[in-house]
Amino acid sequence: MKNELQTLQLFSHLFPHIYRENEWGDMDDCLEEWSGELWGVTGVKTHGVLFPSELTELTEWLSGQLTNQ
Repeated sequence: MKNELQTLQLFSHLFPHIYRENEWGDMDDCLEEWSGELWGVTGVKTHGVLFPSELTELTEWLSGQLTNQ
């Protein structure tokens, strides 16, 4: 089961960036409405479920990347 492809969606507060439409008129699934607010979405595909320590490392890394914007 470790090699099954898994998809995670990690949500973050939006920063004042302009999100442009792609050639199909979509926003590349980078935004999602949740509880009446827009949130940024980062899609992650992994082979198998992440261990808690791996998920922590990923979310900490992503948080650091988002604060650099």
